Amino acid sequence: MNRASYLPVSVALAASLGGVVIFYGPGAAALDWDRYLRCSSNLSDLTKKLIHQEEASGDQYLAETVRHHTQHATELLENVVARDPSNARAHLRLAGRYLQRFELETAESENRMPVEWIRDAAIKSRFGSREDLLAWLHRAYGEQAELLVKAHVHARQAVALCPLQGEGYLYLASLAFLEPTHDGVVPALVEQALRVRPYDGEVLFDAGRQLQLAGQTERALELWRECLQRPGTHRFKLVSMLASTIPASMFVQEMQPDRATIDLAIRQYQLRNSEDDLRALVQYAAVEARAATERAEEEPKRLAQRWRQVSALHRSLQVPRGGCLRRRGVEPGAL
Repeated sequence: MNRASYLPVSVALAASLGGVVIFYGPGAAALDWDRYLRCSSNLSDLTKKLIHQEEASGDQYLAETVRHHTQHATELLENVVARDPSNARAHLRLAGRYLQRFELETAESENRMPVEWIRDAAIKSRFGSREDLLAWLHRAYGEQAELLVKAHVHARQAVALCPLQGEGYLYLASLAFLEPTHDGVVPALVEQALRVRPYDGEVLFDAGRQLQLAGQTERALELWRECLQRPGTHRFKLVSMLASTIPASMFVQEMQPDRATIDLAIRQYQLRNSEDDLRALVQYAAVEARAATERAEEEPKRLAQRWRQVSALHRSLQVPRGGCLRRRGVEPGAL
């Protein structure tokens, strides 16, 4: 075989080796990414249980389990971005996990507060340099302060790699105090998140939370109402947050929840152990069920589900049929 015949073989071999080099990192990262997705699913279920347990009995074992799984999820994502630095989704999720770890690890701190409050306090303090800012953070939170710094780094990387990731802008809004110039940047980042992901439930939830903290309550409520129309875990987080802060009568008035959201609200408001809250929910559910029946726009199966929900709520109050609701303006016949 002459030398010329070796050329195609050499080119093919070089191309094959080049492909192995290029794709080895992402291929290895894919294994940890799959492990992360399984861990994230388990962590979501554990977090829901923790919200119930903390308000009901303060289960320390469950809280420690959540912290352990969050640490493991963080480590898996760190492996992914180390092997595949261009993975925008992994950078975004890693930023979120660092923020979650900060909240969990500072839960018992005397200086415990939402990251957005830390942001506002830092901005108002007008530190002369980034070094002064970081020194202040470390005095307040010790080594946990580094979690915020890391979250900021990966949120910036996520947005740089994929500008259409709305959550990245919201993370940057929460951590805006770590930017060299932060004047007026928070509202712009929130609006950018809504611009690129106007129908994303997580974005709607967190954008509403940031606007509510900034005093824009009406705009926040508008976003939250839309958030509840989108399926996902954000609905649970929103209902849980509102149930811990406002009475059920205000919740149904402002959110106009559908049947699925009412189910979530029932479980959350039961933790408050308030009969007035349950009465407000059964009143709203009964009125909505009657209106849906009169419109005849829903399938019989869905209408039956509405009425079963009303019946279950009514039984949970343990009162005579229609007796407690007549004073609230709900006709006994609605039940």
